[in-house]
Amino acid sequence: MDSFDPGSRPLLWARLVGLALVLLVTGTITVLGGAESLRSVIDGLTGDSWRGVAAFVGLYALATLLLVPGSLSTVTAGALYGTVPGAAMSVAGATLGATGAYAIARGVGRRPARALL
Repeated sequence: MDSFDPGSRPLLWARLVGLALVLLVTGTITVLGGAESLRSVIDGLTGDSWRGVAAFVGLYALATLLLVPGSLSTVTAGALYGTVPGAAMSVAGATLGATGAYAIARGVGRRPARALL
């Protein structure tokens, strides 16, 4: 019976792909539009629009699925939105990400778990 290895290759690749995507998007925005374009993206996220909040919560959930440490996203939420709204969005994003991870694990791990019983 094999135990879970936190240093396994699929987990490492998932983290590397997530990091590469973040760097690619940030780099593309910076190169194509310069620092002003990156600032406009941040302003769009922190504006009065519900779309910015939904985008941040979605990105937080995706980061949770990719096993990015939550402290980085939580501190970012607090810096962008303030303490109370940032905490609320962090809880929402973490809950959505954990629910997604549970759904994926349940779908992928059901047969191997039954084989062990």
